[in-house]
Amino acid sequence: MRYLYLVIICFRFHVQNLSETVSLYLLKLK
Repeated sequence: MRYLYLVIICFRFHVQNLSETVSLYLLKLK
């Protein structure tokens, strides 16, 4: 159960990081 919790946290962090990267990429495109 603790392992699953860790995976969820890592996944959320990864998604947040990905969205930031996409935002920066879109900013460069403009």
